[in-house]
Amino acid sequence: MLRADQPEAGSDAGGIPDFGIVCLGEWEGKRDVVGIRVTWEKRYITLGPNRDLVGSRVPLYDPDHILGQQDDIGITLALIPTKRRACRSGAATCR
Repeated sequence: MLRADQPEAGSDAGGIPDFGIVCLGEWEGKRDVVGIRVTWEKRYITLGPNRDLVGSRVPLYDPDHILGQQDDIGITLALIPTKRRACRSGAATCR
């Protein structure tokens, strides 16, 4: 796995501009799977193009209360497969 830093915040978790929202969606043909939709822009670190996963710390929110009564869940780790459409390697960025 690869840790990815924020372009604006580096490794400072307090300066993270991106976030995750708990949601229900479809995954691999199954409906109503609990997941996280993440907004993000990351900068790869050493050996990024050779990894299968990117780890990203993001504040997590649950406005629809899928997990419980809290809106603000806290900071979580999102593991994003680098084979997803949103990941591009080569220019050292993943958006």
